[in-house]
Amino acid sequence: MDESRTVEVTGALSGRYELLEEREDGTVVLAPDTSIAAIRQRLGTEPVSDEEFDELFGDLPTGPA
Repeated sequence: MDESRTVEVTGALSGRYELLEEREDGTVVLAPDTSIAAIRQRLGTEPVSDEEFDELFGDLPTGPA
């Protein structure tokens, strides 16, 4: 996604939105930013490190059962 087409909205709506269209009358069309960075920001999460993943899940089986 082109970062220059992303806006931060506050008010009745809040969060990162993608600018889809700018009309001649000044109307803008926005859609929620669905990038992983925006989703993580909305949820207040961060990716886990390799060490944290191993602590949480240990050795997971791989390949056919």
